[in-house]
Amino acid sequence: MMPSQDAAEATLTHDVYTPAAIEQTICAFDHLCEVETYVEGQSTLVRFNLRIDGPSTVRDDFLNYALELSAQELLSSGE
Repeated sequence: MMPSQDAAEATLTHDVYTPAAIEQTICAFDHLCEVETYVEGQSTLVRFNLRIDGPSTVRDDFLNYALELSAQELLSSGE
């Protein structure tokens, strides 16, 4: 799969999206998109390099998956 020129960004606050969940999601989605991250204080900027032949919902699916992992992590830690 080749990366497309279409890139998207999202800023994820660590109050909602934990750094561990973001990293796990990057690993889970590595076959669908390339992801660059930049930590800025209590948030992570995520830049998606979507693939030409990938599904159009990759960005939304990535964010939902990371949110679910974060919720599981936060609930299990009692926060």
